[in-house]
Amino acid sequence: MREIKAVICDIDGTIRKKGEKDLTPATKDVLQRLHDHGVMLGIASGRSIERELLYCAETWGFDFQFDILIGENGAEYYDNFTGKMEVLHILKKEWIKEIIESLQPFDLNPAMYSHKEKILLWADTTTNAINHNIPVYRLVNDVSDFWKEDNKKVMYKVPLDKFDAAYQYILDHPSPYYKGLLTDVGTIEFVEKHVDKASPIKKFCEAHGFDIQEFAAFGDTTNDNEMIAECGFGVCMINGTADTKALADEITALPNEEDGFAEYVKKHILEPRGW
Repeated sequence: MREIKAVICDIDGTIRKKGEKDLTPATKDVLQRLHDHGVMLGIASGRSIERELLYCAETWGFDFQFDILIGENGAEYYDNFTGKMEVLHILKKEWIKEIIESLQPFDLNPAMYSHKEKILLWADTTTNAINHNIPVYRLVNDVSDFWKEDNKKVMYKVPLDKFDAAYQYILDHPSPYYKGLLTDVGTIEFVEKHVDKASPIKKFCEAHGFDIQEFAAFGDTTNDNEMIAECGFGVCMINGTADTKALADEITALPNEEDGFAEYVKKHILEPRGW
């Protein structure tokens, strides 16, 4: 039986239904049982640690903090053993300028968090999809406001009728400094080129003498790929994207909307160990 010391999970589309704030009772149950049996737990998301991830455990009703928090797609992480957060990578302002100007022909609305405030070029029907549960936003006076300082990422919620062309453009024009990640249906986030969810896990392992081969990772889309591939065991949701499924050791039998994560953990991790 494979030894699993830690389970690291993407949030939206993996352990939480998209559009929901809470976890299902089944998901809470398996996470609690893993914790009770000494398995370390982590969450890895495109969301911010300071704005959201630090509060997820309490919000979801757990009396413990997750052992590792990975935020902004891996640009930052929090080690609960030491209580320290670290920013690993950041987009330089000149790269942000290049990203936004290169996509202007597609007439897209960039979004960014600046000093805990969401800034946009204009308000539209797609902005709520990437507001990370923060309703406050500011419309910038000029597009150059986006590149006044370095930032961890630039986000785009791309209308479906523009998505294929915009995403293909990104694929056809790679940068040596940054990359565009598919983080949800129609959502593209630009981050520094070295950003991935596996790197913080490696730092955590090195700091505390763990082996990443004893970590299991669960995800559903492109920004989970390195984590799925480099942890000892990677599981993709059946509702996940084809590129992530191709890297996974296994695929869940049920989708996120049907408690696929909880069903998989119960059947393949908890029950075989008599937990």
